[in-house]
Amino acid sequence: GSYGAWLLEPYSDKPDSYGQNTTPIDTLKQWAQIAYDNGLQFCVHAIGDRGNREVLNIFEEQFSKDPSKKSLRWRVEHAQHLHPDDIPRFAGLGV
Repeated sequence: GSYGAWLLEPYSDKPDSYGQNTTPIDTLKQWAQIAYDNGLQFCVHAIGDRGNREVLNIFEEQFSKDPSKKSLRWRVEHAQHLHPDDIPRFAGLGV
């Protein structure tokens, strides 16, 4: 594969690689804040348990200010290779 999923643990066949993050977390946080402030739906592409966890953390941070904003139906495209602990978080955040 391309080793493109951002993982919490290194790839089993490439132990020096955790995959890749293409957009800095601070940038995603800024974009999420803009979407939140303007009542917009926000969509993030994330593959891998680390990538999805980081995105859920950002969503959670925003929605903790006003849980009614969950109605904006923020989403994650291609949510794959998830950590089992994070699966219920999707439902809890309305993602």
